Amino acid sequence: MIKGYFKGKYVNCICTSPQGQPQWYTGGKKVPGTTTDLWVRFDHSKPERNFTCKSSSASDAGSKLVVRFAFFDRKAVTIQSSSSTIDLCPHNGKYTHIRHTTTCSVSKAKINPAPAFHFIVNGKISPGKLQNDSSVYKAEFILSPTNSVGVRKITCLLHNTITDKKKIKQTIITIRSELME
Repeated sequence: MIKGYFKGKYVNCICTSPQGQPQWYTGGKKVPGTTTDLWVRFDHSKPERNFTCKSSSASDAGSKLVVRFAFFDRKAVTIQSSSSTIDLCPHNGKYTHIRHTTTCSVSKAKINPAPAFHFIVNGKISPGKLQNDSSVYKAEFILSPTNSVGVRKITCLLHNTITDKKKIKQTIITIRSELME
């Protein structure tokens, strides 16, 4: 079986067989209009398709081919934060805060294969843990502020390693200290 990702709008596959005239099949049926050459066009609704190349010989089991297209619609990336402000509250000499989560996501219909996620917070890189649900790829970053106040720039970097396309989205979080007297 041959597998791989293709980056273009179409791919041309050539079928050869020492046992007779080759033919392309999909779903157990001959692909119309093909003999040795198979042209497969990219289709968002079917980014992965299976084909078999075999000859007219009954003993030929054929060679399987899985055509997978790699793509990335960078406009589809979103970043969301649970809040744009975090209030630190001093309590017994320590600061307490509400958990802050930033989520970066992209619809599965807009990227193939699954992306690599990274978060950059004020220049420090942290890998994002890919969460895979039925319709989106997403990663979350949990900000754990210390007693320092100020602005934190959270950047989400998505990378499709096959197409080598990247997308960066940013959000700004302000950390404030509420002084209780």
